[in-house]
Order: sequence, then structure tokens, then C-alpha cells
Amino acid sequence: MTDAGTQLVDASYAGDDIHHASVSATTSITGSESRAVAPILSPAAGTYTSAQSVKITDATAGATIYYTTNGTAPTTSSTKYTAPIAVAATETIKAIAVATGYTTSAVATAAYAIEKPGATPVFSPVAGTYSSAQSVKITDATVAATIYYTTNGTAPTTSSTKYTVPIAVAATETIKAIAVATGYTTSAVATAAYTIEKPAATPVFSPVAGTYASAQSIKITDATAGATIYYTTNGTTPTTSSAKYAAAISLTTSETLEAIAIAKGYANSAVATAQYTIASAAAEPTFSVPSGTYNAAQSVQISDATPGATIYYTTNGATPTPASAVYKSAVDVSATEYLQAIAVANGFTTSPVAEALYSIGANVTATPVLSPPPGAYSTSQTVTITDATPGAVITYSVGIGSVVNTYTYSGPFSVSSTEYIAYDAIAPGYTRSAALEGIYTIGTVPVPEFSPAAGTYSTAQLVNIYDITPSATIHYTTDGTTPTTSSAVYSGPIVVAANETIRAIATAPKLTSSVTAAAAYSIGKVAATPAFSLAPGSYASAQSVTITDITSGTTIYYTLNGTTPTTASTKYTTPVAIASTETLKAIGVASGYTNSAIGMAAYTIGYPIATFVATPSGNNVLTIPVGGSAAFTVAAENQSSESFASITVKTSTGTNSSLPVQVTICQTNASTGQCLAAPASAVTLSPFAPDANANFSVFVTATAAIASSPSNEVFVLFTNPSGTVLGSASVEVVTD
Repeated sequence: MTDAGTQLVDASYAGDDIHHASVSATTSITGSESRAVAPILSPAAGTYTSAQSVKITDATAGATIYYTTNGTAPTTSSTKYTAPIAVAATETIKAIAVATGYTTSAVATAAYAIEKPGATPVFSPVAGTYSSAQSVKITDATVAATIYYTTNGTAPTTSSTKYTVPIAVAATETIKAIAVATGYTTSAVATAAYTIEKPAATPVFSPVAGTYASAQSIKITDATAGATIYYTTNGTTPTTSSAKYAAAISLTTSETLEAIAIAKGYANSAVATAQYTIASAAAEPTFSVPSGTYNAAQSVQISDATPGATIYYTTNGATPTPASAVYKSAVDVSATEYLQAIAVANGFTTSPVAEALYSIGANVTATPVLSPPPGAYSTSQTVTITDATPGAVITYSVGIGSVVNTYTYSGPFSVSSTEYIAYDAIAPGYTRSAALEGIYTIGTVPVPEFSPAAGTYSTAQLVNIYDITPSATIHYTTDGTTPTTSSAVYSGPIVVAANETIRAIATAPKLTSSVTAAAAYSIGKVAATPAFSLAPGSYASAQSVTITDITSGTTIYYTLNGTTPTTASTKYTTPVAIASTETLKAIGVASGYTNSAIGMAAYTIGYPIATFVATPSGNNVLTIPVGGSAAFTVAAENQSSESFASITVKTSTGTNSSLPVQVTICQTNASTGQCLAAPASAVTLSPFAPDANANFSVFVTATAAIASSPSNEVFVLFTNPSGTVLGSASVEVVTD
């Protein structure tokens, strides 16, 4: 009998050899009801990374299923199952089956945990092959995610290194990272393989690129041990199929050399390029107004026939050099002047000096004459100055550098060392003569000078060498050796495209050669900008900041007062304590590198927006009835000198995301306490000027019981558009 309920049974016995047959009889039998089969939920209970569609089935024919999703026991008053249930968050489904002729089934229970994985961490720069050390940042799109990483290729776990600052990758290695965040499953593993292959040293040419008046023999060297050099002479990029360098290259015409170095264990070097110009002198400049005497001021234009020439000029009788004034527009000559000019052009040596003497006015005092004239002399000279204008008074100044003395000429004077002389004359009834300058070089030629000066540069430089002795010949080297009269003769600007030291001497007939002048030029990579362990922003208490730099061997210098750091600033040795509002600036200095860019971080200690909280109890604790609401107030004041264009005021439960509260906020009228707008999740202050005040009411609804605990807090945060917290207030919440 499989059916429950009352059944009629017909029974009889046919009999046998011993017993007689029985009489047929019918009786009723009442049995107990069977229990319906418990429902089955599919998919099964468990943890999932995405929303699930849960089907409920039952094996009992004609059964009706009832279920709950809030953990309570289902009854026939619960929701009737008609379609799959969407489970988008963690919840427990309980179900029963009810069928006619059956007792209610046992309760089927299935707990579903929906935990999305955290976003996969992202590396910057991306994985790849690099020729220098890299500073790798790891970020994650999941809010409040903590990142853990390894650099040895193993899978990261929460026991691995926690990411806090960029990772210095100075050698080939693989970084793996995961992100962990509350309410999420651990992210997928992000992997980035970095290959750091230092390039071979860039080849160096000697002599360096430049303009020469004769054929040159070019040597190419490389600092990388065992390097093989390949080069081209037609301006194309060299490869390992290009000519292999074996001996000095003879250049008799203008050509561009390019070279690379190849060495085992190194990436190919950067391409070294040197443009050599074998050329004649630039054309001598010409003046639009010829030398002569004029009654009125003259406007003199200077031109040159050499394409692209730059003209340098003087008006005081001194020989022009590339350090002299650059001609840009007509020279106004309103008094007697001695105009001289040279032309410098790419592909040409410096032009001869063009000269013009202009006397302005009907009666101009004659130009004084020096005897002997300025020039180079092996011994002391006695100088006489004369003037052809009767009654002329001659004034002259002698000296060198910052020591110059002025005299009225009264008789011959002695020049026993190298000195400048400036001189002019004026006679009664005449205008002043031209003011001229000259130099007497006595015994030894002055030291050559360089322009630009020695130093560290991030790009190639065009270096000029000049000497104050007009007749001097300059010899120079770029390979570190001491120059002699057999060294290269300077004929035009020298291109300095790599680290090198130029040494030079000046020679002149009848004089002893100058001492050697040296100028060291560092053309290199810029050291990495220092990084700070603490992001710029506002903090409620004193902080400690660690400063790092990924450039090997870097020394860090810093300031705390907003001034630009130099090598005379404080040297970084230990973390910097930030106890008050300060701006931290730092530079990195390393051998072979130009100084880094300035790293800067502004820290505000003690939020600039002060807050004052009031609760009904007065003890900073807000008591709320379960299922009911309560409110507290916050007053805010901008105590800084900064006017904030926009401040967002929002609420938060901090790290306690499961706190069962609903919170809204409104700005209130300071006098009446009434909301200025309907309460919302956040309000905006725009602007919020210095010394400005604002008042708020915060409404908190408790959706479940809340125990007394310091971790059960509601926060009010004041943030700028970038999310930096500028002020904060909080109260503890508890239900009664």
C-alpha cells in the first residue's frame, strides 16, 4: 500500500486438503500520510564570484514550494516559488515543499556567498625590455585594496611583501601581484616580466664633430670592454652589416659619421653621430654705412653673404668673439665709435674681422694713438698716447678683470703684465673722440676661455673657445691629454655630445704659451626624481616620510621650507619627520647623471578644516532606537589661509562597512538649525573661503541592533575634488 489514507481491502481463502475455503469479506484500513520530499536548490550552496540564478525543484508530484531569503523558516505564508531566484548578494535561501496527501517536507537550506574578485593589479611601466632601471608602480581599481607582490617569480599571497612605494627594478626580474579587499575574493595574479639590459657605451669620435679647415683622421673608441664598432659615413643608421671599424677614418670632405657598439651581455649602444665639415672661412661681414665722419647719428646695418651666418660685434675696439653681442638689428651710432664684426656659420670657419670707424659731429676730437699699439709683446712696454687735436685731454683706464684704474694722461706709462686699456680724448670746442679698447699681452698668453662654461648639460652643446689675445692660435684636445702646438687647431665651435673634457692652450708669436685651460662637460641622463613614501595631503597627526631614488648611488638633498634644494641643502639619511604643515622638496644627485628634477610634496598636519560635533547626550555617542533614527550636528570652520573652490561633505562608516545604518546629511541654517535642502548622501560647499563657517545635521537610522564599540562610528569627511581629506568628524553609534 503506497497511498496514505483509508483503503477498502477484499480478502478470502480458497482452502486446501485440510482447511475449508473462507468466506469473502471486505474491511477498511486507514494508514498514516507520507512526507513530501525536501526541495533541491541548483546551483548548490557555496561561494560564487558573480550573481546566481537559483532554481528550486521537488521530486514530489504536484508539490508547491515556498521559500525565504532572509534566513527565517519558510511556511505556506512565505513566498511561493514560481521562477528562478536572482541571488546578487550573500544570502541564505530556505525552502519547503507542500503537496496534497503529504506532510510538509523538511526545510532545505542553501547559503550563497557572492564575492566578486578584486580588480587585477596594473603595472606602470608595462612589462618589457628596458635599457635602464625602472621605477614600477602598482595600482588597483578596487577601492581600499591592499596589494601584495613578489619579485622572484613565485605566486604572491597575503604573506608576501605589501606594496607601499614604487619598486626599483634594476635587473631582470618578474613581478607578480594580487589585490585583497574586504568584500571581494582575491584578485587574479598580475604578472610583469622586466628585462633590464644596459646598453653598451656610446662610441666616441676623436677629434669631435665640428668644422675644420683641413682633412681630418677620425678615431672611434668605446668604453665597453670587447665592444665591436660598426659605422657609416653617409648619414644612415649603422647595423652589424655596416663597415666594421678597424683603423682611423680619413675625411677629406664634409661627411656625417654614425657608429654603434656591440658587446656580449649588453644591448646595442645608442647611435653616436658626428658631423664633420671641411670648409673655408665665412664671408667677412659688411656695413651699410662706410667708415667716415658724419654730422649726425648713423644707423648701421651689418650683413653677411654666408647663408645662416650669425654675426657678433663690438663697438669699443675689442676684437669680437662668439661671446660678444649677437647682431639682431641696426646698430645706432650716435657718438664716435669703432665697430668690429665677425661671422660664424655652420660649415665654415670664423670669418675675418670687419672694421669701421665712425666720427659723429662737425668737430670731433681725433682718436688717440697708442705707441706701441696694443698687441703681444715678450717684455714690458712703455706706452705713449698722442692726439692730433690741439689741447686734447686724453683719459685712459688700465687693468684686467675687476681691478681697473682710470687716469688722465700726463706722460708715458709702463705696462709690465697683460692688461686691457680703454682710451678716448676731448678737446675744447670739439666732441669726444671714439672710445676704444685694446689689450697688451706681456710675456705669456692669457688662458683661453670656453662658452658655454664647463658644467652638466642634458643635451649636446656647441662649445666656442676664444682668447683675449687677438693674434693667438688655440690648440685643443678632447681625449684627456694635455694639448701642445701639435694638437688640433681651433677653427670653429666644437660639438660636445657625450661626457668629455676639452683642454686648450693659446699661443702667439714672441710669447710664452698659456697654461692649459680645461672645461669638463657632462652630457648625460637625468637622475630619477626622488619619490616620497607618503602621498601629499592633509593628515591629522605628525608623519614620517621616507625618500627614495631608483638611480644607483644617488645622494638625496632636501628642504622643508619650500625652497629649491641644492647640494648645500640637508642630506637625506633617515626618514623625515613632518610635525607641522610643510612643503618637502628633494633632488637626486648621482655621478654620471645631471641632477634630478625636483620632487615635491606638500603636507598639512592638522586638518585645515576644523570640526565641532554635538550629540544629544553630549558625550560624542549617538544612541538610536532599533529601526529608528537620531541626529547629531557638525560645525566646520576653514582655519587655513586657502580658499577652497569646492569641498564635498560626505558620510562614511570607515572600515566598518557592515555597520547596519543608513546615513544622510544636510547643511543647516546657522540661526534656525533647519536644513537648507533635503538630506542626501553628500553636500557641496562652493566655495569655502578662509575663516568661513558651515553647519550640518547628520541623520542616522539603525536597521539592526548595534553594540557599544569604538569601531562602530559614523564619520563626516570634508574632501577636495581630488579626494584628499581636509577635515573629519565622527561619533560612536549604539542602539538602546
